[in-house]
Amino acid sequence: MFESGAILLYIAEKSGQLLAADGLARVEALKWLFFGSSQVTHTAMQVHYLLGRKAAGEPHDNLKVYAGELDRLYGILDGVLASRDYLAGAEYTIADISAWPWVDRHQAHGMELAPRPRLRDWLKRIGDRPATRRGTDIPPRGD
Repeated sequence: MFESGAILLYIAEKSGQLLAADGLARVEALKWLFFGSSQVTHTAMQVHYLLGRKAAGEPHDNLKVYAGELDRLYGILDGVLASRDYLAGAEYTIADISAWPWVDRHQAHGMELAPRPRLRDWLKRIGDRPATRRGTDIPPRGD
């Protein structure tokens, strides 16, 4: 199996956790899962890759374009978090798992969260979860 969104969906369905069984709550979580695994992931990956090229003295065309797009996506996430604690609502879901690792790399990507206070709070809320800390404390991270 491959593709992070498909893997997260599989885990949620097999475990019966991190995704509502049906209804609008499920659709909302899937909507933000797909946004995280397509828009956020792929845009942040481009910024990450192009910053590496820049650091190596290699061409890094479109870095500003991708960084601008990532900032725009951060704005969308910050906006949805104005009315809820997590991307899909009141509960932590696979949608949050999909987007969090890339937003967590915001400093490495040269992105500021000061203008996005709700996104910053969401990042901390998830980062403070014991399971998240266990997963991110596994060395070496190297990003």
